[in-house]
Amino acid sequence: MNVRYTEAINKLGYAIHAEAVPIWELNQIIHELANNDVFRYEINSSIYNLLSEFSSISAIAVNKNIIEVVKEVIGQDAIPLKAIIIDKTKQNNWGLDWHQDL
Repeated sequence: MNVRYTEAINKLGYAIHAEAVPIWELNQIIHELANNDVFRYEINSSIYNLLSEFSSISAIAVNKNIIEVVKEVIGQDAIPLKAIIIDKTKQNNWGLDWHQDL
């Protein structure tokens, strides 16, 4: 892994890997989610099974650029299990137990 990612994670608790996912792939994700009402918050405040429901999400979950960084930080046995969207707005807010976002 690039030293700057390791240093950022150690110092800040996160790192930004700007080249991990190409813009066209991010646009594909947005398009697929939007076409399935994921962003219609009056319908969905949270969706817990994005990994199994959306091909663009399952594809990014095995993206070698992302997996490389995750495995370096968490360990070689790390695998994606779940992808979640939670919309917490002023009008739609609740507490969450401790958790780690990746």
